[in-house]
Amino acid sequence: MLRLGKKYEVNHMVSGAVEILENSFPTSLDEFASLGDQTHSIDYCSANLIDIANLALKADLPSVLPCCYLLLSQKLDMLFTGASRKDESLASIIAVSKDAIIRGRERILAVAPVKTLSWLTVTQHPLNASCAARNMWNELPAYFGLPPWEEIRQSTPL
Repeated sequence: MLRLGKKYEVNHMVSGAVEILENSFPTSLDEFASLGDQTHSIDYCSANLIDIANLALKADLPSVLPCCYLLLSQKLDMLFTGASRKDESLASIIAVSKDAIIRGRERILAVAPVKTLSWLTVTQHPLNASCAARNMWNELPAYFGLPPWEEIRQSTPL
């Protein structure tokens, strides 16, 4: 829908597709945390995540990338082997995205224990874990070499 809408300049198709993608790959931690509580029209299987990351990059839709890259960073093996679609074809990630995901995962793993422990050792308050998560979420785009959230949120595909 997004590709066709852009190709033929059908703005309502583009905005409909963008809305679905942005709701499924949010830019706020609270929306991301509630993903499991909602019904989405997108299946988060590996092949779909790869196709969506490729589409978001090609369609200049950066708002989808941080969340999508985060989900893909938990499935490193398929970044190298690809993932089978329902029609048994193979989804392969674009090299630029693969590099960003691998580097982002390394950065997240390097800072996660430090950030989490620094918050926990300050006051031992139960909210510290959520503060650490919020701080990491705020920095999420940078881990993947993307612009800050403010810039990403202001971008528009039209």
